[in-house]
Amino acid sequence: MKTDIVSAADMITAAFKNIESRALQDSNKLNSSWEKILTSIKSWNEDENLGQNLYEHSSVVELKNNILLVEADHSGWIQMLQLHKQYILKGLKMYEPELNIVSLAFRLKGSNATLSNVNYNSAYSQEAKKMEKKLQEEEKVLRKYEKNDEKYSGADDLPDNLKKIFENMEKSASKQ
Repeated sequence: MKTDIVSAADMITAAFKNIESRALQDSNKLNSSWEKILTSIKSWNEDENLGQNLYEHSSVVELKNNILLVEADHSGWIQMLQLHKQYILKGLKMYEPELNIVSLAFRLKGSNATLSNVNYNSAYSQEAKKMEKKLQEEEKVLRKYEKNDEKYSGADDLPDNLKKIFENMEKSASKQ
């Protein structure tokens, strides 16, 4: 009986052969930049290395639509990352300008939250069309009242006591 033994190196090679080397290099570069940026964050307490702790308790998960999804192993680390969000974004723009990262999103380790694959330009275009259609409908209603301006005074919608008040005001104004 012959059994085929596959080495660990062969398994790893087979698993990663479909991954583009460029994508892998970009990922390594982003992770390296992530480490540089976070470890440069200083704490007010000189004994504490806040940046190193942030780096050790967080990781980059994915990048979609110019938003970087970051995972942290505790909600407290997410809060600390949010406090330093602008600093991190500036660092990413400095180290990784070609990625054009405009925002950070966070998730707790173990959750399966991901960034949506929505095409924002398409979604924006669809919403703009809906709003344009609604605006056109509202303008039709307004034009209807503009054409009937002399016929429609709005007085029919008023309670009787207000109608009398306005009639009296009109009479007193015409006497003067």
